[in-house]
Amino acid sequence: FGPDPIYAQRTRPLKPGFSIGHYKVTAGTLGCLGWVRGADGRANVAAVSNAHVLANSASVQHPERCKLWDAILQPGVADGGTDPKDWVGWLWGWVPLDEVGVNHIDLAYAALPNEARWDAGIQDIGWPRPRREPELGLPCKKTGRTTGLTRGKVTALGVILVDYGWEKPALFEDVVFLEGMSQGGDSGSLIVAEDNGPVGLLFAGSATITVAARLKYLPPELQLIGVV
Repeated sequence: FGPDPIYAQRTRPLKPGFSIGHYKVTAGTLGCLGWVRGADGRANVAAVSNAHVLANSASVQHPERCKLWDAILQPGVADGGTDPKDWVGWLWGWVPLDEVGVNHIDLAYAALPNEARWDAGIQDIGWPRPRREPELGLPCKKTGRTTGLTRGKVTALGVILVDYGWEKPALFEDVVFLEGMSQGGDSGSLIVAEDNGPVGLLFAGSATITVAARLKYLPPELQLIGVV
């Protein structure tokens, strides 16, 4: 499924909803921007997406798939991104995926340089608002690199096995299921309710379902911009 050329393009200032990726990864979606507190106590701006988009699917069992300060490109490699021309930041943190245990979120973030130009408003959606609980039937929307702006309702909360190309699928618990509203390359999109309240971070799906991680599993050092 080919990307929408609008969302696969290079965009400055950096803005959620567009193509992004680790230099060894094809491409995913920049879901949102966040604040991360560094060792010096200062809050730094970070680009937020999936671990399989920004951290090359680094896991507990295989941490060598990426390392701190790896190059992050916008657009991603599959959309013509090259280093250093399209470099936008450094891989700064991620939640390691577990190939044999239980997972709850597929997430990584990249630090932006101090001089970076950015806009926290999601393309076609606007700035995120206070967080929403993923209630059954809740109408939602997202903007992603492949399918752009799409809509769907929350259909269930539950458990899923996700194929990352490892020896066996990864187990995720307490995830959000929605109607099919995504394709490959939309991974990392922030799913929000119609009032722009974030519901989850998209990380998997098929032609008929979309799967998102609940935001209560965000790492404690990360605060999404505009979200409480």
